[in-house]
Formats: sequence, structure tokens, C-alpha cells
Amino acid sequence: MGITLFILLASNLPFHAQTSGIVDAFNSGCSQGFALRTNLLYDLALIPNLGAEWHFGKGWSVLVDYAWANYRFDSGKKRYGVSQGSAEIRHYLNRPTCEWPTGFYLGLHGLAGNFNLKFSDTGRQGNHLGLGLSAGYQVRMSSRWFIDLGAAAGWLHVSKGEKYRTDDNLGLWTEDYTRNSFAPLALRATLVFCLFNERKGGSQ
Repeated sequence: MGITLFILLASNLPFHAQTSGIVDAFNSGCSQGFALRTNLLYDLALIPNLGAEWHFGKGWSVLVDYAWANYRFDSGKKRYGVSQGSAEIRHYLNRPTCEWPTGFYLGLHGLAGNFNLKFSDTGRQGNHLGLGLSAGYQVRMSSRWFIDLGAAAGWLHVSKGEKYRTDDNLGLWTEDYTRNSFAPLALRATLVFCLFNERKGGSQ
């Protein structure tokens, strides 16, 4: 999925996301950096998540994130289940140095997963797939700690959607649906820990 997003970005996005630009980023005199991430908003929503960000060149990075939750309560009558993976390639604006990137960024964001949500007599479950644009701002707190504030929006496709209700703990399907819409894809207040940020001839 991450490779697909990389190819789409290289051919379509207007902000210097051409193949030659990405090759130039690798040859810019910078090496690479690597960080671990967790979205605090998901954590507050009781959805454990973990991600990684690979920074290369002057202002480019690739991210992958995974979130998962599966809760049953009220004797199994209520469900709170989410499984989702996402990937993003982004470019930080105004990046004249090889340090870990901060400031404003733009990116291409994709996700895929499934859900099962039931908080009343009726629940919904299905698979979802999304692709859109992201924007945000990353703030440095120390030499290794950062906060990533951002959002993404775009096309969202729900397949194998099922609306159901339960009767004596038995699932009764009442509606099948498929939907396409423009929708929010991500909302971030992400804590980032930089494990290393190497330059050619040195490291941070």
C-alpha cells in the first residue's frame, strides 16, 4: 500500500512530487532519520496505535500507522471494534537543512481497514478504504521529541457495509450497503520520538 501511494504521489501531486524531485532528495547530501509515533487522539478514544516515520532528503518523509481496538461490553451486546492501517508520503515546506523536519507539510494519505460499531440496538460493520490529501504542522519539543498536528480528507469508500441489530445475542442483518463520499480521513495530535537522524558524514 505504501508503494502504491509513493507511485501516485510521484505522478500526480503538484508540490514538487515528480520522480526526478524525489531522486534529487535522495542525492541532496542528507541521509535519513527514523521515528516512532502514536496518535494521542486515538489513545484518548481507547484505540491503541503505533506508527513509524522515515525521513529522507531535505523535507521528505514516509509514514505508516496501525490502529486496533476490539471491545465488547454490556454482556456482549455492544461493540467497539476498529482495525486500520494507513500510509502517507509528505513534503515539509521550507526545509533548507537535513535536520529532522518541522513546520508545515503537505502529503498524500491512504488508509484501509474494517470496523464494527454498536452502541445501541443497531450496529454497523464493514470495510473501508480512503485516499486523500493531508496537511499539518510538526513542532519540536526537544532534540528527540516532536508533536505532529494535522488532518487529512478525501475519498472514502465503504464496502460490505452491514447494518444489523441483535436479539438474544443473535445478529440479525437488516441492511447491506456500499458508500462513496468525501470525508475526513485522519485527525492527528501525534507524539513523535526520533530514534536517529543521520546525515552523510554525521548524525543527530
